[in-house]
Amino acid sequence: MSPVLLFFAAVLVWFGWKTWRFVQGGQSPIERAVAMRGAIAFWLIGFLVLIGFVFVPMPFKLLFAIPAFLVSGWVAKAVRDTRTRLREEQTGRANVEKMKRIN
Repeated sequence: MSPVLLFFAAVLVWFGWKTWRFVQGGQSPIERAVAMRGAIAFWLIGFLVLIGFVFVPMPFKLLFAIPAFLVSGWVAKAVRDTRTRLREEQTGRANVEKMKRIN
């Protein structure tokens, strides 16, 4: 096997392991479901970016990469915020923070 293929196989295995650890890091079944949906979205975005870089001509690759980068950042923020909200609701801290006085 070529060293390039071995490298890509190692990177793919590493990303798969990190995805599994990310999903298993959830404290409740709902949080794990949100993490799984986020992981699926990241894998789909990554696959589409790789396919796009193969088929898009050179001058347009940057124009293709910018929206992909922005969408992946949006997905990351949405998953992080949702997991944080779910953890706060599970521990009961969310209600205390809402009840505090502002002044």
